[in-house]
Amino acid sequence: ELLRAVWEQPQSLDPAQKTAKVTREIAGQLAEISKALEGRGFEARSVAVFLMRCLFTMFVEDVGLLRKKGFTELLTKCVDDPTRFTFEIDDLWRHMDRGDYSPGIGERLLRFNGKLFKNAASLPLTTDEIRLLR
Repeated sequence: ELLRAVWEQPQSLDPAQKTAKVTREIAGQLAEISKALEGRGFEARSVAVFLMRCLFTMFVEDVGLLRKKGFTELLTKCVDDPTRFTFEIDDLWRHMDRGDYSPGIGERLLRFNGKLFKNAASLPLTTDEIRLLR
């Protein structure tokens, strides 16, 4: 299959195309969460900042500044009980702002002092929205 693609469809092997596809899929999922939150009355700016914090937290996990799968596992716990989502995320972001131990992640966190997490508050998500975020 790979050799056939090299000769017949070399552009299909371009990693940029796969990256663009994944980016579009993720953007669609975030847009779905955004629309749902705005539909429940949250202002667009609050929703955008909330999603930006979520994306940054995912990035921090991906580059190893949070325990591997720490944020993902936290989201998984919240899928089973979405009422704990705001408590868990607010607590995580408070510890990311301070740079101290996070019980939800189970480790001492670095201090992310760019003011992104200063007075950070999460927004309530449904089970399906938490799944999309995860």
